[in-house]
Amino acid sequence: LVRYLFQFNSGATYTVDVRYSDMLGRQYIDTELGLVASFLHQTDGLCGYMDNDKDNDLLTPDGAQLTNTTDFVESWRVDVSVPNSGDGSWSWVNSNFHPDDPLDSSYTNPYHRAVYGADQLDSRVHSEAKRDCEALGLEGKLLDDCILDLALTGDRTVLH
Repeated sequence: LVRYLFQFNSGATYTVDVRYSDMLGRQYIDTELGLVASFLHQTDGLCGYMDNDKDNDLLTPDGAQLTNTTDFVESWRVDVSVPNSGDGSWSWVNSNFHPDDPLDSSYTNPYHRAVYGADQLDSRVHSEAKRDCEALGLEGKLLDDCILDLALTGDRTVLH
């Protein structure tokens, strides 16, 4: 584990963890943004205005509120690439994460069903991950996603 923590004068923090996953057989990056109370009503997007009011969450860049998460993700899509601009260039043609990770329609297709799911895990691993994720009060898809994340990565920080 390699961790970089940036703390800003505002008190906000940005953490970047570089971890190794035995299951994936490679490193991956986990990021976390920690905001403080002074950001109340100063944000928009996924968490709305950061005011614990779910009625203003999932805001698009133009301020429209959506209920469908796929539509929300698409509204924030970066749709420009800068060809031949080096490692920092964003591309929807090539993976920005790992050379072996192709980008495909499964990222945004609302009908896509993953090849692997929590129901395909070893029963012992599934039971342990389910117990830990249920302790967070998660249900439905959030619970399934937590179980799968925890079981595949072995990274207990997904529980925080």
